[in-house]
Amino acid sequence: PGKTIDWLLVIVVNFMWATQVPVIRLIGNSLGTVTVAFIPMILSTFIFLPLLWMENKKRKVKMLWRWNDIKFFMLPGLIGVFLMQYAYTVGSRLTLAANAGIITLTIPVIVTVFAALMLKEKLNVVRIISFILAISGVLMTSLADISGADFKQGQYFTGNLIFLFACFCCGFYNTYCKLLVDKKYTELEILVYSSIIGSMASIPLL
Repeated sequence: PGKTIDWLLVIVVNFMWATQVPVIRLIGNSLGTVTVAFIPMILSTFIFLPLLWMENKKRKVKMLWRWNDIKFFMLPGLIGVFLMQYAYTVGSRLTLAANAGIITLTIPVIVTVFAALMLKEKLNVVRIISFILAISGVLMTSLADISGADFKQGQYFTGNLIFLFACFCCGFYNTYCKLLVDKKYTELEILVYSSIIGSMASIPLL
């Protein structure tokens, strides 16, 4: 039962991730970029706050409101949540869904680079071969999307660059979160406090 639930969660998460770009393109024109980018993020922050409170109560710890803790969440909140969400939404509206799907494949590459720079992880032969095999497998299962992508038309070029920038923000966030885990912050703390910073940064734009 435990593994079944885990697999169901993986499927749900992948479905949610895969439908982001089509949904953004569908509702972006009627609601606007800022609304689509930040209202769901703010709402999700409010949803997860009670969960963090319950986790803290169970662990018998207090909410982290001091600057000594909050300062560690500034970069992931501003870059990995605020900038990433905004660039992801803008890029999704200015490029094709197929293009976005292919550009997203750069995230593992970006994470690998950031991990080497920030975490000092070595790119040994095993990791490089594993990485190449993983990317090859993903590309083989994405042949239909690749054939439908269009990276040459000027009307999509700006959107492609913006979406790629969002992927860099995502790669930075994923890597930086490993640093926060090493500092003994929980996954829920990282998610909620980063989202709070990102939500606060987005308020002036609403």
